[in-house]
Amino acid sequence: MGTKTTIVDGLARDAKAGAVVVADGGPVYIAGLAAWPAAIEGRRVRARGLLREEKYIPDPVGSGGTIAQGAEGEQRVLREASWELFEAPLHGLIERLGRDDASPPQKQEALDALYRAGIEAFPLLIDHLDDARRFERHRDVQNYMGMAANAKRPEPLYADIPVGEACRDLLHRLITPIYRSPYERVFKPRGELFIVKDWEAWWEKNKGRSLEDIRKGLEPLVDRYFQTGGDPQAVE
Repeated sequence: MGTKTTIVDGLARDAKAGAVVVADGGPVYIAGLAAWPAAIEGRRVRARGLLREEKYIPDPVGSGGTIAQGAEGEQRVLREASWELFEAPLHGLIERLGRDDASPPQKQEALDALYRAGIEAFPLLIDHLDDARRFERHRDVQNYMGMAANAKRPEPLYADIPVGEACRDLLHRLITPIYRSPYERVFKPRGELFIVKDWEAWWEKNKGRSLEDIRKGLEPLVDRYFQTGGDPQAVE
């Protein structure tokens, strides 16, 4: 540590003492960087610099022995650091969804990166709608929404979730407008917000549009969903 350039891959996060890269071995502070730019925080980065273990955060003891904010011991610090976004190619992200050795946070990180890819992710997600590899083990898929306060809670219903279902859920998330309907109200849904019977045909029809335009065009269906009390809306 200290004299050779070290590469640290991980998530860019903000901590009280400054910007860190959350790597497999724990957080690494980026010396001199108080916070990540808003467009970078929470995303995967690759940082290069001189990695040292040093007293970067003061001890949690103020003048006269009073307790103050701080941390005991030494911290890992990357000095003379440079960094860049380092998100895996989309195919690698899809592969991670079906790996049994990938942790739930690693799979969620892959989903988040695919969501950020936006319109570029659609063809790959559609290609994997029949992917039977296991994405999640033993999820409670029971519908608890819209229950009355005094209603008896139904028994949990557990199922393994395949990668194809995770891709379908993400496609729905991608096309859902970031929009608050004036008709919004609470009720027990009768199904999903949107129904897309043939994603391949839908993509062939819409692949020339921007994601913003696609979402804008679906806002009337969101209104209709609430007006009908939760009838799933067919997306053509």
